[in-house]
Amino acid sequence: MPEYKIKPIITTHNEQLWIMFGEINDMPISMIQDGIDTCNLALEGKKGYNWGLDVFELMIDKETSVLEYHGEFITKISTKDILKILQDYKKALDYFQNNPSHSDD
Repeated sequence: MPEYKIKPIITTHNEQLWIMFGEINDMPISMIQDGIDTCNLALEGKKGYNWGLDVFELMIDKETSVLEYHGEFITKISTKDILKILQDYKKALDYFQNNPSHSDD
């Protein structure tokens, strides 16, 4: 049987966030955790944090973060909302990693 992996994906109806969510789906758990840590630092009042992958980048500030694609402004997002999204997604990834849907029988 070919090796495969089942993992949750994060989606949205908001077209402005499609690229960001698509790239988040491709991130390893460690990078998701980095985003969570970055949001927490910003919420504590520390400044100057950026987080992203190939196309998207978030300039994360205490209250509001700015989403850019290839350096072009897309939208503003609440930093608390970003943190919640990343925490929920990481929990889902952890669940799937710890509860495989198939066995090696």
